[in-house]
Amino acid sequence: FTAINIAGLSVGIASFVLVALYLRDELSYERHFSKADRIYRIAVTVQPTDGNAAMELATNAPPLAPLMQADFDEVEAYARLAPWRPAVQVDGADALYLSALLADASLFELFDFTWLAGEAATALQQPSSVVLTASAAQRLFGRVDVLGRTVNLPDQQVATVSGVLADLPATTHLQFDMLAPIALTAKIYSPTILDSWFTQAFHTYILLKPGTMIDTVQPRFSALIARHLDQDAAGVFLQQAMPLRDLHLHSNRRNELGTPGSMTTVLAAALIAVVILGMACVNFTNLATAQAAQRTKEIGVRKAIGANRGQLLQQFLVESLVMAALATAVGTMLVELSLPAFNALLQKNLSFDLLQLSVSLPLLLLTLVVGVVAGLYPALYLSSHQPNAVLRGMVSGGRHGLWLRNLLVIVQFSAAIALLVCTATLYLQVDFIRNQNPGYSREQVVVLSNLGREGVGRQWDAMKQQLQNIPGVEHVTASHNVPTQVVNRSYFIHYEGGSERRTVTTVLADADYLETFGLTLLAGAGWTPGQPSYLLSATAAQQLGWSPQDAIGKWIDPGCCGFQRALVSGVVQDVQYGAFHTSTGPVLYAIPPEPTAVITAETRLGLEQIAIKVAGNNLATVLPAIDKVWQQFRSDQPITRVLLDDQFATLYREEERQGRMLMAFAGLAIFIACLGLYGLAAFNAQRRTKEIGVRKVMGGSVWSIVLLLTNDFSKLVLLSNLIAWPIAYYAMNRWLENFAYRIDLTPLIFIGSGLIALCIAWVTVGGTAAKAASQKPVLALRYE
Repeated sequence: FTAINIAGLSVGIASFVLVALYLRDELSYERHFSKADRIYRIAVTVQPTDGNAAMELATNAPPLAPLMQADFDEVEAYARLAPWRPAVQVDGADALYLSALLADASLFELFDFTWLAGEAATALQQPSSVVLTASAAQRLFGRVDVLGRTVNLPDQQVATVSGVLADLPATTHLQFDMLAPIALTAKIYSPTILDSWFTQAFHTYILLKPGTMIDTVQPRFSALIARHLDQDAAGVFLQQAMPLRDLHLHSNRRNELGTPGSMTTVLAAALIAVVILGMACVNFTNLATAQAAQRTKEIGVRKAIGANRGQLLQQFLVESLVMAALATAVGTMLVELSLPAFNALLQKNLSFDLLQLSVSLPLLLLTLVVGVVAGLYPALYLSSHQPNAVLRGMVSGGRHGLWLRNLLVIVQFSAAIALLVCTATLYLQVDFIRNQNPGYSREQVVVLSNLGREGVGRQWDAMKQQLQNIPGVEHVTASHNVPTQVVNRSYFIHYEGGSERRTVTTVLADADYLETFGLTLLAGAGWTPGQPSYLLSATAAQQLGWSPQDAIGKWIDPGCCGFQRALVSGVVQDVQYGAFHTSTGPVLYAIPPEPTAVITAETRLGLEQIAIKVAGNNLATVLPAIDKVWQQFRSDQPITRVLLDDQFATLYREEERQGRMLMAFAGLAIFIACLGLYGLAAFNAQRRTKEIGVRKVMGGSVWSIVLLLTNDFSKLVLLSNLIAWPIAYYAMNRWLENFAYRIDLTPLIFIGSGLIALCIAWVTVGGTAAKAASQKPVLALRYE
């Protein structure tokens, strides 16, 4: 019984510690910035007036931040960031892609980084300066002391290293290799981009003056937009301020800089950890009260020779604390052994160092809490017996408190069954969305990205021809988005027969887009060769009031970005862009007016990705040929290629990670519950040894005795289902609300989980019962 207690407590403590390490990491994001409590990110929600779904962006228009500082006295400073992934070359070596941010020089007024070289006041003042992180400097130069060295950027730009920063901690969404002045956006995108209200692509941060509440500023955002843009725009572009420290767990918008976490996952992990540790404590309490009969005479003798209740209480609590200390020692070893696998599961770098006070003190406190919580009731119960009653044999102990032990078993299995239901639901949902038809073919498609400022460039026709000439290549296309990515471009269109504008998500592509990704035409024949035309998704045609056949020949006018009024030449089956969490909505497919031109003005109409459809199993021979063509046309840039199937797999990686974590903890919960059940079953069989012997002498079979001993526990497990099912249904129904396409919570999920728990309980109890029932009756009755 001691081994069972230590095993259960150690697993519970190890699980609790692992989750605590995860929670500490998730809740520490942005905490290291000294002004974090005054920094807010200003995001935008584009709310169409036609009833279509809003587009929640983490980014904003570049003119907004300067106007906020000018119009609001409460704003002390601002900083804007724009992501950039340039190919950087040093001293004739091969170019390397760096994750870069184009930033205002005032960035260092908001965020305090650790400087290894250079000064915050001057680092980004010159347009030809860049700041590197230590690891980026090491990759480029092979050393960190690189102040004053030069690097070659795209478009024959040369920049000087004006500062070196210590690598950023993982607990910030600001992850980059290089910072460059925001003035470079004029060369990278367009000369007027910083004045464009319709380029919602800049991450915007403001620093409030000390003592200022964001609630005094937020209500005036709409008036500012109306003042500097127009009243209609104030109702479409809705600005929201979010505290810097809330970004990681409470923001999951399009264009997020970092990979956001999930507050739901954090709360679920915390709850699971507490449940598992609680189950281990329940085991201890159950076994301690069950064994009370074996200690009643000891307690009676101690009291008879003068021990008071306080002394007995102290003795039993010390025993419990010693047990908890032993379990903590074993649990600590389990944490050390399992931490690498836990890190691999969560893709984190959590550390566990007992020499740190921030680790050792909470662990000591946890040991005390577990020891007291697990041992308090047994100590109170055991020390309450009266010596005269005990010594006269009037206290049986084993049956006293039976109702409590049954209640605790029910609590344990309710938690275990609820975890099983949640695990099954998560697995089925991920499997469901993986097997949904997204409307496109993703097999054997190679995607080339990181095409730089000019997108496919002016040599696209020649490059495309070379790619198509590769044996084994079926189709080649270029586009702004591939189907595994969320489309962040929307246009307000006028259309034939409509009295007001409608909002449509817009995919920019070249003429072979449909064939490359296997999109299905419902009506029409694709884009009209040699003249402007548009394609619509089935949902877009329906929202405009047309059937697929009726839509053909109707005109559409985006009215911006160089697009002209043109006819609809085809309607395609709906495609799910990005994950199945949200519906894509109506989609307009358009060929840019000048698909091979350099990105101009503020429209960013570059076709920024190339997709190549490969026939059969020819990837091994086709990939080297693709690399050769890339070298011919893009020798100044390293190639970045990925399979579309692999991109699709990453869409649901977070759900799969949650599922594996939930499955592991559900297994641990079942293990602890079974430990407790085994201990109780063994004690029950031991207590009823003579009864079993008598039954066998009277002709009872092994099977009938096994049924007798398992019957009571089976009732408890069945009763646990009635408690677990409503809790699990509520939790999973809330979780499934995150998906536009979801499974139904059928009774089979709940019944199946309950039967699994029941079977595990039968095996656990039945094995112990069968062993007890198989013994010879004489062994049980020889003392009579």
